[in-house]
Order: sequence, then structure tokens, then C-alpha cells
Amino acid sequence: MEKSRYKHCIEYQVDSVDSCLRVIFDDLEAKFIYRGQACEFEKNGKEWKLEPAIFRIPRTKGPVSLLPFELYEKKLFEKFKKLSISFIDKSPNNDWEYLALARHHGLPTRFLDWSDNPLVALYFAVENPNSKQDSIFWCYSHQSLSLRIDRNPSPFDIDRLYVYRPPHLLPRIAVQSGVFTVHPFETNEQEDVWLEHLVKIKIPANSRVRIRKELEKLGIHRASLFPDLEGIALHITRTLQRGGLPDEQD
Repeated sequence: MEKSRYKHCIEYQVDSVDSCLRVIFDDLEAKFIYRGQACEFEKNGKEWKLEPAIFRIPRTKGPVSLLPFELYEKKLFEKFKKLSISFIDKSPNNDWEYLALARHHGLPTRFLDWSDNPLVALYFAVENPNSKQDSIFWCYSHQSLSLRIDRNPSPFDIDRLYVYRPPHLLPRIAVQSGVFTVHPFETNEQEDVWLEHLVKIKIPANSRVRIRKELEKLGIHRASLFPDLEGIALHITRTLQRGGLPDEQD
């Protein structure tokens, strides 16, 4: 166990589902949420920050570079709302729910994906079969970050980090036990928003296959976490690519 670059963070290393759960059961006493990260470093060699996708998009070229961040973010969001209407069976009740829906479909937002289920987050840490880097499994304690939407009607006006648990707008949100940290727009280093205990668990690259196989035995795989045709097809394809048969993973 060693100190991390994050102020309120300690580090572990694990090589199996069992060793990861032992850290959670034996060393993490508070209530935590979990996040899987496929790579420890960016292409430029810098450590990946725990920050939402919208903060990572470069805006150095074209008309978008002239927009203030808040306006740029809202334009993305309003465009998603406009184009998604015909694909939504039940409209979200507010912008919090709409942002959760948008993020789960890949739109860059100020929401950062987490899960209440450590096995789900562990799967996303080791899912990518092409990554050569070590994976990271994050755990975050969040006792003082409860969100009351009646006091925070707009996710665009917050001034601190919150934890948001959306209603089950999609089957994938339900099966993934989806949770989000919601981040204020800041010009400072984003790790400053992590006010409580943060745990970084490193997974060596050569342990990824073993952990994926262990998770499949526990019923955690692409098809179970993405209960739609795309998830099923990708799960079967990856099973065949590894030399297995689809009926072995029923």
C-alpha cells in the first residue's frame, strides 16, 4: 500500500476477483462507489485524471473554441434532447435524468460513470482485450455528497461535487447499478473536488484475462451488463475470438 498523487487517496494492487474483494471487505469500512478504468495513462504518458468526458474534449479549433465552456456544454445537451425525442419511450422528468440518459449513450457530459456494484466496475476495468496497460479500479467514499434535486434544480449550476443516483431510465442503468459523480466546472485541477476517501487499485495487464474469466463465471459479462442486441452480439463475438463457444457462456 502506498500514497497516491491524489490528496485523499491510497493505492493497492490486485490480480484476481478474490484479492480485489478482500481489499473491499477487509480495508474499506465506509460506503463506497466504484469505477473501472481500462488504462492508467493517456497517450501522452500522463496519468488519466478522474474527470468527466466533457472536460477532456479539446476545443482549440473552429467556432467551438470561441464558446465559453458553459455555453458549449449546454449546446451539446440541447442538441441531444432535440434529436433523441423520437427514440425515447418515456421522457425524463428533468435535466438530471436527461443528462444521465445522455451519458449512458456516450454523450460527453459533466457526469462521471460509477457503480454501486464493485463487480460491474471491475468488469469495465478489464473489459478491453486490446489494452496493454495496467487497469485501474477506483473506489470513492461519498457520505457527505447526497444530492437533493429540489435544492439543486439544474445540474449546470452546482458549485461542488455530488453523487447522483438516477432512476432506472434504461435497463442498462439498472443492471449496472449506475451512479454518477456530478462535477462543477472548474479551471483548477479536477482532483481538488475529491473531498473524501479515494482508493486506487491497480490491476496488472497480465491479470486482465484471468479476472475477465472469473467475472464470466459470476455472470458478469457484456451481455449481462448491456441487455440489448448489441451487447449480446458483442459478447458472442468476443467469446468466439477467445476460442470459446457461445453456449459455454449461457
